[in-house]
Amino acid sequence: MNKKIYVDKGIEGFGVFAKKPIRSGETILVFGGKEIVNPRTDNYILQTGKNKYMRVNGRERFVNHSCNPNSGLKNSTTLVAIRDISKGDEITFDYSTCVGDEWKMKCLCKSKNCRKIIKAFRYLPKSLKKKYIKMKIVPRWVDLYFYCPK
Repeated sequence: MNKKIYVDKGIEGFGVFAKKPIRSGETILVFGGKEIVNPRTDNYILQTGKNKYMRVNGRERFVNHSCNPNSGLKNSTTLVAIRDISKGDEITFDYSTCVGDEWKMKCLCKSKNCRKIIKAFRYLPKSLKKKYIKMKIVPRWVDLYFYCPK
């Protein structure tokens, strides 16, 4: 059991929160679950490769999106802090960093830089794509296949 996190009321519905301070660069959790074929028939999906999807298990499925995240994916399944996270803070990551297909959803993060719609990585502003890649929080499969600079 992960002693760093707990589930409580979050940005939208439930969310994952820090039980104790988490330092920048520290691993928060590793997503686990069953590989699935059709992501459109399931909830709690994480895209883990080009045309690869996982139904996320456990508390990890409640990690919410934010357009101003405090964590990111080090690879396709490892969530790391991208800045110091205080005890009680909700842990969030930008879902766009691991979406390579045409999936989209309404954003409810309420951050001052909210994009209103969460879409595939290719649709992020060029400066944000470069920032995320430099921070090493974009899985390599996304960077290779879907980084379409304009």
